[in-house]
Amino acid sequence: MLVVSVTGCAADGADNDNDNNESSRFEATVLEVGDGYLLVEPEEGSPERLSSDKIEVSTVKIDPDGEPKVGDVVLIAYDGGILESYPARLAEVYGIEVVK
Repeated sequence: MLVVSVTGCAADGADNDNDNNESSRFEATVLEVGDGYLLVEPEEGSPERLSSDKIEVSTVKIDPDGEPKVGDVVLIAYDGGILESYPARLAEVYGIEVVK
């Protein structure tokens, strides 16, 4: 019984590592622009919205010429990790693009 439990944990850890190497994307509306971050609301029905209605996103990867404004809809690429806080935070952001 113990061997099965240890093997199950190892398999779960391997799956989590693979998830972190893939890019996830979602659209969100910008609620607030802060110093080094955006506060966004994920679109209804997205998996990210099931995690939290507000997510803080680092703006380190934003092109300075295309900085979003409050009310803009942005496409966010990230590693798939959402930190459990309120507002939630993304583990690693790969890019942010204004779509509307």
